[in-house]
Amino acid sequence: MVLCTICPHKGTACQEGFALMARLQKSIEAAGSSLAPDFEISGYAELTGCDRGCLLAYHGTKDETYLFGDIEKDADIPALVDYAQTHQGPLNRGDVPPVPARLTQRPASIMAMGHGALAV
Repeated sequence: MVLCTICPHKGTACQEGFALMARLQKSIEAAGSSLAPDFEISGYAELTGCDRGCLLAYHGTKDETYLFGDIEKDADIPALVDYAQTHQGPLNRGDVPPVPARLTQRPASIMAMGHGALAV
């Protein structure tokens, strides 16, 4: 895990979100060389196993996987990824960097892991 923020609603890392992100990364890794080098996948998922029912955004490439919790419908996923990449250090320390104009709100939680992070 290269980035993990705490969900302010639950006070812990989003376990359900992590499980979704881990499944996405495992699927990408299992596809291996059948994926183009510039492969990307992004989308939205409804978190149902949590009493909050958050909307999540995810983004995965062959190199890294991101998950953003409690976001607005149709949030700008490239802007979310850029926010996470730009502010990785402060976010990991629990700081709250300002939200760029391209985003209407800060995600409640952010997680990212690099390729191979789940390897045994």
